[in-house]
Amino acid sequence: MARRDHFHVLIVCSQQSGMQAACRVFEHQTDSKFERVHTDLPYSLCLCRKWNGLPLTIAMVAQVKSGGTETMKLVADLANYFTVGMIAMTGICAGEEDKYNEIEYGTVVVANRTTTESGGLEKADSKFESHARYKEVDKQILPAINELVAVKGSLSMDCIPSQSYRPSPRYVKELLLKSVLDSGGIKMEDLVATIESKLPGIEILALNEVLDKIMNDSKPWISTEDKLLKATDEGKVYANDQSSFPCGDHDVIAAVSASIGSVLTEVNNLDKEMETLKQRMEDRDIKAIDREAHFFMEQATDSFSPGLPIVMKGISDYGTEPSKLSYYRVHAASTSAAFLRHFVAQKNFLISK
Repeated sequence: MARRDHFHVLIVCSQQSGMQAACRVFEHQTDSKFERVHTDLPYSLCLCRKWNGLPLTIAMVAQVKSGGTETMKLVADLANYFTVGMIAMTGICAGEEDKYNEIEYGTVVVANRTTTESGGLEKADSKFESHARYKEVDKQILPAINELVAVKGSLSMDCIPSQSYRPSPRYVKELLLKSVLDSGGIKMEDLVATIESKLPGIEILALNEVLDKIMNDSKPWISTEDKLLKATDEGKVYANDQSSFPCGDHDVIAAVSASIGSVLTEVNNLDKEMETLKQRMEDRDIKAIDREAHFFMEQATDSFSPGLPIVMKGISDYGTEPSKLSYYRVHAASTSAAFLRHFVAQKNFLISK
């Protein structure tokens, strides 16, 4: 089959919202525009030629459905029509917050390796015999990834357009708790108004979503007493234990080079399951879990050789229901797209023509 087009960079997103976020990031502070192309194909494909004045053709596509199987189908089908210099996946993932390693919500995990479990066996002694599959990032681009990740603070939050920026869930939770503690007891509407004044532009729905999470958590920080919101003992302990409270968000995007593990179904208790997943996938360097990364790397390597495959995803939650906040997902998808844009701008000489 004759190829229709060649893309220097093809970005694959598991969700339409992720592609929209990536599009806004790549258009931000440029005169570049992405337009819908190849409209006869059964998925949304957008394209920009000479992106940001560079001799680069960049395309983006979104899966119709999320998940590893759908990723493999889409990537295999794209290879029937297009050739690429680099094929990348951006979007969101679940991950552990780890202040010692400077990992929190919004941090970008750039995959130096992807992995997935592959038919492990439960042995008679109740121990698990792991079987796993791996894909290492191409050796041509690994040094460039590590170089960019190592330069802390080089990627300003300004590279995310204002309509996609969101304050982190941790910061919003701490502001809510601080306001309740300072008041000794506050009405819901007064609390929301207080936080709106501190975070101009934040949606009321987002505040209500975060407040609902911390009031209904297994160890809530805030509870209702005599029609007022008051801090619980758990909330008071948290506030007293912090070296800085509330601690504002960083004005730069953080990134780490690590493994991303992929599972077939969503993990709803990552805080309890991460160690087991690392064991079953035989990889202690896993910093993020998603449903697509490894399946993307496998299929992209097979279908687009010699096009370089790469994955980077922003941590949007902890993989547990209490941590999942819809308002923050666009921001996390945007941080991963911003790091990819940074990589393309700085290291485009690595992308084959």
